[in-house]
Amino acid sequence: MSARRFAACIGLIALSLLIGCNDANPVAADGYRFEQAEWVNTDLRVRLVLHDTIDDVRAAARAAGIVEPEGEPVEAWSTISPSGSCTIHIVDPRKRYGPEYAGHELMHCAFGRFHGPLP
Repeated sequence: MSARRFAACIGLIALSLLIGCNDANPVAADGYRFEQAEWVNTDLRVRLVLHDTIDDVRAAARAAGIVEPEGEPVEAWSTISPSGSCTIHIVDPRKRYGPEYAGHELMHCAFGRFHGPLP
């Protein structure tokens, strides 16, 4: 086998290994992985509650009975009513922009409990 052909074979093998490592459900920027939908709701009614600070978001979560798991401070949270409407609590993006948190909570509105705790 020529050196050129050998190099091409090694390149194809390396490419195949890299493609095989591609994860269909990678860990997102927030540290979570989409595991399984509890439900699917594509016709969302969403209300945003905008808080001035992250401390205000966390205080509202505690007042609502949400317990922060150790090592997982609440950055945003949501509630879903039996009728399917969803309320998302976030820091006002004009004060602190965190789209990954609002997006994560929106996913809960659409798919319910789709992830487990952080590893």
